[in-house]
Amino acid sequence: MRLLQRSTAVVGMLLAAFALNVATASDGAAAANCPPPPTVPDQARLAELARQAVDRGYLWKIEKAGRTSYLFGTIHVNSLDWMIPGPAVMSALSQADVLALEIDPLDPAVARRLAEPEPAVAPRVLKPALRARLDARLTAACVLPATLAKLPALMQIAASVMMDARSIGLEAAFGSEILLSGIAQGLKKPVVSLESVALQLAALSDNDDTEAMLTASLQQAETGAARRMLARLHKAWGDGNVADMESLDKWCECMDTEADRRLLARLNDDRNPALAAGIDRLHGEGKRVFAAVGTLHMFGPKALPRLLASMGYKVERVVAAPPQRAR
Repeated sequence: MRLLQRSTAVVGMLLAAFALNVATASDGAAAANCPPPPTVPDQARLAELARQAVDRGYLWKIEKAGRTSYLFGTIHVNSLDWMIPGPAVMSALSQADVLALEIDPLDPAVARRLAEPEPAVAPRVLKPALRARLDARLTAACVLPATLAKLPALMQIAASVMMDARSIGLEAAFGSEILLSGIAQGLKKPVVSLESVALQLAALSDNDDTEAMLTASLQQAETGAARRMLARLHKAWGDGNVADMESLDKWCECMDTEADRRLLARLNDDRNPALAAGIDRLHGEGKRVFAAVGTLHMFGPKALPRLLASMGYKVERVVAAPPQRAR
């Protein structure tokens, strides 16, 4: 508890800054039913959330060369009442020497690079009908299309899906990475990015397959499949439900077509070897690492726990006490 209390001031400040960015991105969007921007909790509310926090998500202990590190599956959009890590996660983070994220969302250099991507990843010109569909989805998700114009088309639709999650009470401002980065800063622990902005953009960069993948993603967003997936993923994460994650292909509506499967492979499986190598490098330097990476990277035949086990790590799931009755 004291660890969380030491961090709440930093977390509150950083949440406020991130929420302002979210509000700015959605300001002036054409949809009349846009939800209000997230309300940042004050210090009293943060302290209350810390007292009530239970363990959610997926946590593994990984051991090699006499050192223990941790691997945590995160959620990128979250609810206010689930955003503070529980005791087991906080204990693991407190024991670590460094927090390793896919990319640190609170790093000012990251924000600048995302706002002004390199010319090499500038978006291709879409066919007018497809561009109109994408702009319509952005507007429906309360995002001004012009604010994302420099990003690849697949990153634009991904951003629209994350912003649309606000309609079911989930906010990017309350995502795991925001909170963990803020807590680590409060605990005076270094935060490192396992990937660069360029690598993240490359995973969604335009190529000859873009229009097929974008069409599939638009279909999921337009039919509500993307929203349904986020809602169930959020609940599975909150419950620590392994069975749901291992049967993702049966319910996510995100692997129904070949284009769906290619996109998911680009976003997850194809990135996992480099993420595992980054974790192994930090651990090999003598650091105890708390590596927090999106939950989808933790399951499947090329999952991070499996890759790390193949690299000589002893991998053990940390099963905390079941959470209290959800909300």
